[in-house]
Amino acid sequence: MTSPWNQSSIAGGERPLAVVDATLAELPQRPPPAAAARWARRLAGLGVERVCGGVLDDSGWSEEWVRLVRHSSCHPVLEFNLTPLSLETPRWFRSQSGLAVRLLAPAEGIFSGLGFPGVTLAVPNAVSVDPITLGNWVRAADSCGYQRLEIVARHGRPWGRGLNSLLQFVRGLCSQLQVGWSCHDGLGLSLSQGLAAWNGGSGFLRVCLSGLGGSIPLEGLLAYTPARAADWKEEFSDFASHYLGMPLPLMHTSPESRPPKKTFNWT
Repeated sequence: MTSPWNQSSIAGGERPLAVVDATLAELPQRPPPAAAARWARRLAGLGVERVCGGVLDDSGWSEEWVRLVRHSSCHPVLEFNLTPLSLETPRWFRSQSGLAVRLLAPAEGIFSGLGFPGVTLAVPNAVSVDPITLGNWVRAADSCGYQRLEIVARHGRPWGRGLNSLLQFVRGLCSQLQVGWSCHDGLGLSLSQGLAAWNGGSGFLRVCLSGLGGSIPLEGLLAYTPARAADWKEEFSDFASHYLGMPLPLMHTSPESRPPKKTFNWT
């Protein structure tokens, strides 16, 4: 099934929109696995290609979430965060196929021998990394068969020509890596910066409901696409109210805004 999201483009462009959702990773407290699985399946129905479940652990939550999501015929790629200090994965994870990992903090000596599928190397505050070090990380990840490299912007930097220059520099070093963009502590600039990165050639955008952590807001990005699922606004606002204790900012921007008419069981 071809989703309306992947048929869509931002601001009239021609490229299909590629999105990684990190809402579950950024929530103050993880929802129960069943609620998290419904969230992932709903996003898959909108065409979100990848959903991050947060830090991979052996508590039982991660394994149950994967099982419940994959019980459905429509599900995204499931991703987990790793750090250089937690590269030992649970046995159940190694027995699964089609899962992905995101390596949070690049450091020398961790690029070879991981043996994980679908590895994304995230470079925090990439604009502050000196070009030689950044280039070494990019080339090492590319030569080790990583799938993606994620540029993480911070405090609204870089912008304008600096944003495009950084994207061009990193993409110019890659032979196989797909280069994407995310934001942290974006100071309210994450959405516009994400749109600029996409127009500048970013291969994917990492988003989060309500822009948690200063990231690109999922609901804001949806507003820039022609895709219009009938219930996504009500569902997302209900999810935010339940797990964040607040409605989505873009849902109540005028006195005429009405509260959601439907109630969804996210528990």
